[in-house]
Amino acid sequence: MASSSSVIRKDIEQQFREIVGTRFEKRIAVDYVYQELDIFPPLTRCPPDAPKPWGTTHAILMAADTSSRKPFAAINADDFYGQRLTKFSRNI
Repeated sequence: MASSSSVIRKDIEQQFREIVGTRFEKRIAVDYVYQELDIFPPLTRCPPDAPKPWGTTHAILMAADTSSRKPFAAINADDFYGQRLTKFSRNI
């Protein structure tokens, strides 16, 4: 069975599960990973004035425990290029 790790902020979890999660949870295994300001790799820290979590690299680091089992692709909600590319990436 295919799986997905959705990296989200804890404060939008309920909305995300209702709007997005329910569309996929019946077809694939979905792990929810939280991207928060207080979780960073060793030797790094969040600037005190940062209003939100760091970008894609930080999100991938947060999902490392779930994605390390197999190859993965990172798809940003604002950069999703469609089903055709997603199917293609499965074969890489």
